[in-house]
Amino acid sequence: MNKFYLAIVFSAFIVSSTNAQNVLADGNKYFSQGKYYEASVCYEKVLGVNKPTLDKVQGYTPYGHKKIVTQKALTDAKVPYSREEVVYKLAQSYRLFTNYEQAEKFYKKAADSSKTSFPLSRYWYAICLRSNNKYKEAETQFNQFIASYGNNDTYKKSAYRELDILKNITVMTSNKDSALYSVYKLDPAIINVEGATSSPAWLSKGTFLFTSSRVDTVDLNGLKKKQHPFVANHLYTIHMDGKKMDSNAVRFNFANDTFIMNKGAASVTPDGKKMFFTIWKQVEDRKVYAICVSELKNNVWGEPKKLGKNVNVDSFSSKQPFVTSDGKYLLFSSDRPGGYGGFDLWYADLGRDYYVLDAHNLGDVINTFADEQAPYYHNSTHNLVFSSNGRIGMGGFDLFKAKGTLTGGWKNPTNLGYPANSPKDEIDFISEENKPLLDNSYFSSDKGDVCCPQIYNLHKELVPKTFTGVVLDSLTHEPVPNALVVVNDSLSGKEMYSFKTGKDGKYQFKLTQLPSLNMFASKEEYRPDQNSFTGMEHMEELDANAFDLPVLQIAKIVKHVPPPDIIIYFDFDSSSVTAYGKLQLDSMVERLKIDTSLTIEIQGNTDGKGSKEYNVRLGKNRAKTCYEYFIKAGVDKKNLSLITFGMDHPADKNTLEDGSDNPEGRARNRRVEFRIIKQAIIQ
Repeated sequence: MNKFYLAIVFSAFIVSSTNAQNVLADGNKYFSQGKYYEASVCYEKVLGVNKPTLDKVQGYTPYGHKKIVTQKALTDAKVPYSREEVVYKLAQSYRLFTNYEQAEKFYKKAADSSKTSFPLSRYWYAICLRSNNKYKEAETQFNQFIASYGNNDTYKKSAYRELDILKNITVMTSNKDSALYSVYKLDPAIINVEGATSSPAWLSKGTFLFTSSRVDTVDLNGLKKKQHPFVANHLYTIHMDGKKMDSNAVRFNFANDTFIMNKGAASVTPDGKKMFFTIWKQVEDRKVYAICVSELKNNVWGEPKKLGKNVNVDSFSSKQPFVTSDGKYLLFSSDRPGGYGGFDLWYADLGRDYYVLDAHNLGDVINTFADEQAPYYHNSTHNLVFSSNGRIGMGGFDLFKAKGTLTGGWKNPTNLGYPANSPKDEIDFISEENKPLLDNSYFSSDKGDVCCPQIYNLHKELVPKTFTGVVLDSLTHEPVPNALVVVNDSLSGKEMYSFKTGKDGKYQFKLTQLPSLNMFASKEEYRPDQNSFTGMEHMEELDANAFDLPVLQIAKIVKHVPPPDIIIYFDFDSSSVTAYGKLQLDSMVERLKIDTSLTIEIQGNTDGKGSKEYNVRLGKNRAKTCYEYFIKAGVDKKNLSLITFGMDHPADKNTLEDGSDNPEGRARNRRVEFRIIKQAIIQ
C-alpha cells in the first residue's frame, strides 16, 4: 500500500459506529480495516501511553478525526490478551501511517521482548532506523535480524537488500555532485498546510495544480454537529510566477461531480482542454484507484468520467496519469495483469481529441518486482522520471530517470541522487520543457514531516558545459594550428569568443546554457570556413556537460601552379574513364616508362554538386581510378601520388553571375589533372 495515500480522510466516520465492546477490540477492528491512526489511538489507551503527537500531528489530525473519546473498558476481562502483541500492533500502526519516530520506539520494545513471538519486529525496527537517518544502527539491526531469523523468505532477502541500500546511502550522501542541488519545501502557510499535500502539476502556464487533504469548509456544509467532517483529498490551484505565489489556494471543482471520493494526481493535455486525474476509495483494508477524464467547455470543467477498460481494468487499480507535452501518449501506473509485479508503468496512445487507445507495459528495463509509480516524461531531454521501491536507492520510493522513448526502448534507470532522494519516499516529479531536467522541478516527499507528504522544489545548479571544436585542412584533414576562430551568438550576432587554435587544431570554451552559435575559421593563405551549432537541435543532450562542435575545414590556397600536363574529363557523378581518357592515360604511361625519374601527381576534382564530403569522396575515386590504371599498365607506384581537391579547385564557374547553373563550367570541373613534379610547386 502506497503510504503517500495513507494520510487520507475517511468519510463521515462516527466513533460510536463500531459494535466492539472494549477499546482493544476497537483497535483490532480499525487495524484490520486499514485505519491505522485510529488503531494506534486505541492501542495507546490499552498500553497507558499518552503521546500528544498521536492525536495531532503539527496541529492537524492526519485522518480528519477528532480525538477518540470513549467510556468503554480497555479490554475484555474474560478474554486474556498479549501485551507484547499490542506493542507490536501499535508499532505497526505507527509505521503504516508513516510515523517512523514513534514506530521505532515500539518496534525496539517488541524486538527486545518478543524475539520468538514477533521475529519481524527487528526487521521493521531496522527499517524505521533507516527511515530516521540512523544508518549505523540500522545496519546492526539488519545483521542481527539475518543472523536470528530462521526463514529464508522475502523478509530475509529484503534485509540483505537493505544492507545494500545502506551502503548506497553512504555513497550517495558523499557524492560531490550533491552540493549542486538545492531542495526547499514550498510555503507551509499556503501550499504545505495541514494534512497531506502532493501530486504537483501545471493546469496552465503560471497556474500550479496540486492535491491536498487540508480541512476545507466546503466539506463541512450540511453535516450534523455530531458527525466528523468529510475531509478528503481534493485538487487545488494557485497562481505562481517563478517562486512567487498568491496568498491562497483555490479548490478546483468539476461540474456535476458525482464522485464523492478522493481526487488527485492530475495531468492536463497540451491544449488545456482535457484533464486526466486519479480518484480512489477505501475498500475494506485497501484502496482502489481509477483514472477519470474531464473536458473544459465554456470555461467550465465538465462532469468527470471514468476511462474504459483499456486503462481501468476491473478489480485492479490505475492511477497517476501523465500526458506527454506533445499530446501523443498517456502514461500511468497500474497493478493490472501483464506486469512484472506490484504497480508497473504503462503508456497508451492518444488518438483524435485525446481519445485513449490500447495500453502497453513500459517493459522490464523500467519495471521491477516491486512498485513503479508516478511517471513523468521530459520530451526535451527524452528522460522518463518515475518513483520506484524496487531498486537499490536510499530506501522507500526513490526518484529515478531513464533516457529513451516510449516506443524505442530505454537505457538503464539511474537514481536522481541525494538530496533529491532520502531514506523516506519521493514521488510525483514534474519539470518544465525546453529547460534542463532539474533546472526547476517539483516533487512530493514525506522527508520533512511525521506522517504526510509535502511538495518540494528541486533545482540543480548548472555545471558549465564544455564546447570543443577543431579546425582541419580540407584537403589533408590534418589539424591546422594558429587558425583564428570567432564564435558569435547566432541570434544577436554578438561576438562571444575569439581563439587561436593550438597545435592540435582545437579550441575550447565553457557556457552554462545551450546556445545557438556561428563559428568562423580563417588563416592567412587559406580560404575561410564557417559552421553553426543550433542549441535547439541538441535539446536531448541538455543534461550533458560536454559538446563537440561541428568541424571547421579551411582550404589552402595554391599559388603559382603551372598548367597541368594532361587533363581528362568525367561524366556527371562518375569515376569511370572515358575511351578518349584512356588514350590520354596510355600516352602518359609511355612517357613514365621512358623516363622513370618522373613523378606524377594525380589530382581529382568535381563540379560542386552535392555535399562537401560527397565531392571529396568522388574526387578521390576519380584520382584512384587513374592511379590503378597506371599500376595495371606497369608503372611503379613510387612514381605516383594522388590527391583530391573535391569541389575546392574549380577550373570554371559552376554558376553564372545571375545565379543560374553553368553546365559547361561544371563539365570542365569534372576532371583529373596530371602534373609532372620536378620541383616544389607550392611557394
